[in-house]
Amino acid sequence: MVGGGGAPEKSGIPPLEGECDSLLKCLEELPRGKVLALFQRTDLASAKEVFGDTMCAEQVRAHTWQASATAGKGG
Repeated sequence: MVGGGGAPEKSGIPPLEGECDSLLKCLEELPRGKVLALFQRTDLASAKEVFGDTMCAEQVRAHTWQASATAGKGG
């Protein structure tokens, strides 16, 4: 949960969605842990290069695997 308020739009922290390739360097300057970025149409290799380990990609990956194991086929 972002900011402890649940949905990002209700917590006062706007989500960033869509193609953000041209904004990656700017997004790198945002405060760590204060922004939710949904990279739907962004080059993930470029995002990883810019952000390195400052975003929680591993936490998202682990959560996705857990959710799939719990609610996936037969779950």
